[in-house]
Amino acid sequence: MVQHYVEGGAVTDDFVVNKLVLIPDANSDKLAVTIDLDTQPDMIAHYTGKGAFDLPDRELRAKSQAIINQVKEMYVSNTTGTVAPSWDNATVSLTIKNYPIGDDSSGEFKLVGEK
Repeated sequence: MVQHYVEGGAVTDDFVVNKLVLIPDANSDKLAVTIDLDTQPDMIAHYTGKGAFDLPDRELRAKSQAIINQVKEMYVSNTTGTVAPSWDNATVSLTIKNYPIGDDSSGEFKLVGEK
């Protein structure tokens, strides 16, 4: 399964994927994705707990998008030629230690609390 390939295998300089949950919608080709993260050593000092970081929103958004892109690449490369929902129709929720960081349910990635 692609989840086991991604968990611990999708990494950036800032994050590593701890858990990946993929839930296809039985009535459409939509895919709900939850990516739960852990920090890389250099990011530990910036994590203040409960999904919060002491980084500017712009920087955290960019770091979040980088790990989402890494997971997307791994998902697409491991589902090509199979019957699997397209990532293009996915809604992605990003969490750290099960605390929400943000999601792209509005069509672009937004941090928790952003309008």
